[in-house]
Formats: sequence, C-alpha cells, structure tokens
Amino acid sequence: MSTPPSIGDILNSILSAIQGVIGAVATAIADNASTIGTVLILGALIVAVMSIGRKSLGGITSWFRGMF
Repeated sequence: MSTPPSIGDILNSILSAIQGVIGAVATAIADNASTIGTVLILGALIVAVMSIGRKSLGGITSWFRGMF
C-alpha cells in the first residue's frame, strides 16, 4: 500500500495550480493589451458622445414640445 500524500503536498499542488491559472490569465491580458486598450478607449468615447448627444437632443426636444 502506498502512503497518502501529506497536507503539504496537497497545498503545494493547489498553489501551483492557482499560480498556473493566474499566469495564463496574465499572459492572455498581456498578449491582447492593445485590443483591450482600444476597446476601452472606444467605449469611453461612445459614452461621452451619447451623454453629450442626450443633453443636446433633450434641449431641442423640449423646445419643439413647447412650440406645439
């Protein structure tokens, strides 16, 4: 019969797995950093244009409601 693994071995395996997952996520983010940056900047620009447009069109809409 073989001896069961010790708690140290189990914890070491768990920590190694977590480290591998974090490393894979960091590598994926680093490989796609330019794409992620582009998406964030475009999203911010879209939100800015929408908020400015909403403020502008809201004033024009209320002006037309006052006319009719």
